[in-house]
Amino acid sequence: MATLLICIFILIVITGICYSRGHSTIKTTLVTQTKLNGSSTKHLIQNKIQGIIQNNTIDLDVCWRFHEATERQYSRIREYLLEIDCPAPSSLTKGQASDIIGLFREPENEDLEMLKFFKINHIHKLNQTESRWKLHEIFLDPNNVALWENKPATTEQKELIHYLSEEQVTNISFDQASDLLDELIDENEEKHDEYELLYIYTILF
Repeated sequence: MATLLICIFILIVITGICYSRGHSTIKTTLVTQTKLNGSSTKHLIQNKIQGIIQNNTIDLDVCWRFHEATERQYSRIREYLLEIDCPAPSSLTKGQASDIIGLFREPENEDLEMLKFFKINHIHKLNQTESRWKLHEIFLDPNNVALWENKPATTEQKELIHYLSEEQVTNISFDQASDLLDELIDENEEKHDEYELLYIYTILF
């Protein structure tokens, strides 16, 4: 119980640190470029927004993308575009608004992991929306879907399996390792808490 409480406390501390860092850097991708490049980046952003509006971006079979954008999305867009003196568009869908907001955000960690797996170059230059477009193109190919689904287990997965089961695993896929870890964690909750505490400790110290 004490171990669990310590884990919770440390997680709260880390969450606060990550939030403060994330909040201050959320718009670095294009806003930083704007400060360096001036009006050229402003025109670049305007062109990207126009492309999003005209093409409706990714043709995803997701109903919410075609609903009307929320006031919160419009407010966020106005906030971002105000910094670069760029007019905010109106009459957007949720999908379009989401993609415009994504122009000002860093890619999700999971998206970066997939892009690295497929050896995409210059991913550090991509924003959140561009990374999603790239992944959409990649996964249009069924062979790439199969490659990702059958990718090998990560080093972190293998280490955790070894810690919980005291067995070494070699030829195992990412999904197989995930399923095995679900079982092992259910059977060894306290031991998993210890592992999490050790992992957090290594990050902090």
